[in-house]
Amino acid sequence: MLMLQQYKKIMVAVDGSDEAELAFKKAVNVAIRNNGELLLAHVIDTRSFQTVSSFDGMLAEQATEM
Repeated sequence: MLMLQQYKKIMVAVDGSDEAELAFKKAVNVAIRNNGELLLAHVIDTRSFQTVSSFDGMLAEQATEM
């Protein structure tokens, strides 16, 4: 007896990249085929936030020196 696995909840992470867009499209197809629920997680790499805030501080420092 052949048993097919059904996915009722499909979670996909997206971050704006081309790869994430492909994963999203695949997840949509899986959800449609299985009449399942699609859950999205938007991922943001916060490691770059420190760099941006440091850069803003550096600009403010340079502006006051002028």
